[in-house]
Amino acid sequence: VILLVMALTMLMMMMMMMMMMMMMMMMMMVVVVVVVVVVVVVLLMVMILMLIRMMI
Repeated sequence: VILLVMALTMLMMMMMMMMMMMMMMMMMMVVVVVVVVVVVVVLLMVMILMLIRMMI
């Protein structure tokens, strides 16, 4: 019985670790997406400003 409980606890711990890893991966993905979007927006703004300067 004790071994069974230990095995179950180990499984639970492993599941928790996997969940944590998944959450971390998701967070990292979200951060990367946000950074990419911000960089693209900044580049677009710079290009627009350059075009406006060229026009003037």
